Amino acid sequence: MAVYQVLLDQRQGPLPIKGQFEPKGDNVPSLFFNGTASAARPGASLTVQVQIVDQDGKDAGSTSAIIVSNEAHQHKTLLAMFINQKPFAFGSTYTFYVTAATTDTLADENDYYSLMIAYS
Repeated sequence: MAVYQVLLDQRQGPLPIKGQFEPKGDNVPSLFFNGTASAARPGASLTVQVQIVDQDGKDAGSTSAIIVSNEAHQHKTLLAMFINQKPFAFGSTYTFYVTAATTDTLADENDYYSLMIAYS
């Protein structure tokens, strides 16, 4: 049976967003991230990155959501999928960061973000 842990539930922008969590299990986790953003210029690639670090600041996982926008300054839903990660250490505290990964990616108070971990 899978265990789900919601880290962000339609959290309003702007970016960056920072948070912490303790894993709900030591099974293989899959990250699911989605949200919205707008482009600074037409034809730009929009990318929002999620980075997870452990208590020592070492990389512990990541994912991103991306889309190409033909229009500038029009909020678009980013494409996302479940991405498997290496197991987290149960009982440890991790920090996550949600950031715009390109200078063309704009995020303001009209954008919303969700981040979930599924342990299977």
